[in-house]
Amino acid sequence: MSLVLSLLFLLSPVAQADFDSEYKLSAFAATMPEMKKSGVDANQAGLLADISLRYKFDSHLQTQWSFVTRTNPSSRDAVEKFFIDVGEAQLTYKVGSQRWVFGYHYQAWEGTDLINPMDMVFVKNARDPLNMSSRSAPGVFLSDSSGVMSWDLFFIPEQRKSLLPGPRSPWWPRYMNLPVYSESVTLLLPDDVTYDIRRDEVLNNALKSNVALRFQFHLEGLDLSVAGFDGSAQTPILDPTLRASIVESFPGRQVLQLQNPVEITPYYYRVRTVGGAAAWTLGSWILRAATQHTQPIGESVLLPGWSDLSVLGFERTWSWRRSDITFIFQGVFSQRQQGQGLSMLSSLLEKAVMGGFRWAWNEKLVWFGAIFQEQKNKSFFVHQDWKWNHNDNWSSQLALDLFNGSEDSSLGVYKKNTQISYSLNYKF
Repeated sequence: MSLVLSLLFLLSPVAQADFDSEYKLSAFAATMPEMKKSGVDANQAGLLADISLRYKFDSHLQTQWSFVTRTNPSSRDAVEKFFIDVGEAQLTYKVGSQRWVFGYHYQAWEGTDLINPMDMVFVKNARDPLNMSSRSAPGVFLSDSSGVMSWDLFFIPEQRKSLLPGPRSPWWPRYMNLPVYSESVTLLLPDDVTYDIRRDEVLNNALKSNVALRFQFHLEGLDLSVAGFDGSAQTPILDPTLRASIVESFPGRQVLQLQNPVEITPYYYRVRTVGGAAAWTLGSWILRAATQHTQPIGESVLLPGWSDLSVLGFERTWSWRRSDITFIFQGVFSQRQQGQGLSMLSSLLEKAVMGGFRWAWNEKLVWFGAIFQEQKNKSFFVHQDWKWNHNDNWSSQLALDLFNGSEDSSLGVYKKNTQISYSLNYKF
């Protein structure tokens, strides 16, 4: 990479007119004031750098590079203390309506906001579940269009792995019980639980030869799309080793007391997923819907059963006193066969409702808020953030995330994970 960049900078002044770059530097800090457990990194502070470089050879050929690096010196986990990841490292060739991309690439398929069933291809950086992002993948990506139809074909020879929190992260459950998909067992956590994240395993060549295909139809006021994917699930099965003593036993149900350390083994597994989405514009209203059905592939007893996920939402924007307010409402519906492993924040993907808004007060200040409530136990999650664009280069963001719920809800496990965060950003 350094050799390629050096060659680009040595090009003639005329050629350098086709070279673009963007740099973003951020200083961030976050705290969970209610997280009192020893051995847990409840506070963090550090720096983040996001660098993007692009060189256009001609109207057909260009190369693009981007990567992000994050430092968090206060963390006691090596994986959290320093992190660097490639975003784009690709060569793009355009001919007619076709667009070929070779190398590391990421592409988001349109669906619903916040929770998107059409997001099925790229694995996740899950170290911060509240700001989960997709990782790019190396491969060959082809896009084309004809009339009202467009389509994408992805081939990923070797899918990358997800990024999971370090063992001292507050995002591994610290209070009450370990939430699992099985309804026949309750796993009580030790008072000062410690985690041992074991070496991951891959089932059924899940990371090999991932393939995805999408068709999209652009009609008057209506966009429709259908997609299919065969490859690695976006996040692995998180299988706990049950070193525990029996507290209570009932017909069809057991309550177990776990012992330290709680060992978690990630298993990557293969799935086949089909999905569809629609976006319908009705004047100032936009109706969005998306759905997916996922079927794990293989014979392992660890594999979960099939699952369905559907999201229906609508949004509308009003103008008020020279400002714009967009309201978003969504319903989330899912079902799955009985499975194994940790469910983490899965109740946000069960039967839930969400209401949110985005209020652009002016060109410099934007306020975003959302509340999720899952309907089984009525636990909820609230997010608020305020973004200030101080000028063309400087911006900042303040955010608040709050969980609440009963002890028998998966969101209730995270009641102490209420977080306040701030970042100061410089872009040039």
